[in-house]
Amino acid sequence: MNAIPKKYLKILCLSLIFSLALFQLSTSATALSKTALSPTPILTSEQMKETFIALIEFEADGVFLLDKAILNVKNKKVRNWLSNFKEERKTHIKTLTELLLKNTASKNYTPPTFGKFYKGNYPEPSGSVNDKTILQTLFANEKLIIEAYEKALKLSLPQNAQIKIKNIYKHNKQHNAYLDHLAKTLS
Repeated sequence: MNAIPKKYLKILCLSLIFSLALFQLSTSATALSKTALSPTPILTSEQMKETFIALIEFEADGVFLLDKAILNVKNKKVRNWLSNFKEERKTHIKTLTELLLKNTASKNYTPPTFGKFYKGNYPEPSGSVNDKTILQTLFANEKLIIEAYEKALKLSLPQNAQIKIKNIYKHNKQHNAYLDHLAKTLS
């Protein structure tokens, strides 16, 4: 029997070790890529319902606050813009309600009366304040609503819901930027 020279035996052992290491790395990489590509578990129907209702309530509070602001703003152009924004908020409520019904076990849902969920968490624009103060207050309130959307976007919602919520989120951010701009330009 011919013995394998030590020199070749070392090379064979090293090759085997490297082959095993490469196999282990490729297996780990494959498993990692599968994990990274596989979606995180979708929320339960009840968790989605809670998320959609929370966003609807934020939007309803937004409508309530816009109603109060519209009554107190003196600048007609700003009042018209706020009125349009209020109507868009109502559209957001409709969209979120449709998502709720489509993606959860809920068979029917009636959005809250505007202001029903207003819990005093927001500064309230009223009284003898000027337009700039009202807009600054709305800006602060809108930031709270945007934060709620940011939290919702971190959840594993169905893709159709993610897309619509992201669109509403972007829309609200644009409105908030405009509120900030208006507040800074008014005297």
